[in-house]
Amino acid sequence: MRKRVVVLLVAAVYSAIQAAGSGAEWATPSLLHPLGTDEYGRDALAVALLSAATSAAKGTAVAALAFALAFSCAVVRSWRQDSIIGDAIDATLLVLDSVPLLLWLLVLIVAFPHPPTVLAVGFSLGTLPFLGRVIAGELQRQWHQPFVAAARMSGASRMRIAMQTVLPNALPVFRPVAIQVLGSAAAAEGLIGLVGLGNREQLGIGTLLIRGREHVLVHPQILIAALISVVLLFAALRGLASAPAVVGGRLVSNQ
Repeated sequence: MRKRVVVLLVAAVYSAIQAAGSGAEWATPSLLHPLGTDEYGRDALAVALLSAATSAAKGTAVAALAFALAFSCAVVRSWRQDSIIGDAIDATLLVLDSVPLLLWLLVLIVAFPHPPTVLAVGFSLGTLPFLGRVIAGELQRQWHQPFVAAARMSGASRMRIAMQTVLPNALPVFRPVAIQVLGSAAAAEGLIGLVGLGNREQLGIGTLLIRGREHVLVHPQILIAALISVVLLFAALRGLASAPAVVGGRLVSNQ
């Protein structure tokens, strides 16, 4: 864990120092700039590191929004399962599930030309049915466990059971799903940049890929930087998936 933190700190310091570049456009690789510079005079390796971090940050924010929305719907549906509210949530999820995620993004691209809005709204709506079913199903399964019945017999309130028993035991199921959604959100952010939306100067895997494709024959360092960004993002997701989780006060390894 300490080695990973040190690597991240070194990468962050290097990116912060080199992000402005040398001022020379398309500088050849050197000791100071291992991959050279891009068309804006920025260090290509620093751009790769910052692009991976930017896509990961945007993906995390969007995934958190989608997960929070799905979790809220699942909790309300669990508490109001036999009411009009529960039926309304089920009907809404059914309607959203009938529309593919790609179609949501295409419609929202026309309605909202601002890429972050398209990503946040489209991804949240597109993943809501899947996340809602997974979260609701796991919460329902936990409520029927013997230890929940024992807690009820001991006089524990429903809220206390939910916070101290049901949710902690459901976290091992929620965690890999959340990582999957995070990866999908980061990929969607890259796709939006890849189709040419947004400012070309902004940092992100998508815009880096499209710039790398345009200059691959003359200046391949941009495409190399884009591939490095993809590898870094994948490695970060793998690290999150393999890190031990805390369940019931105990460390549980995912190896």
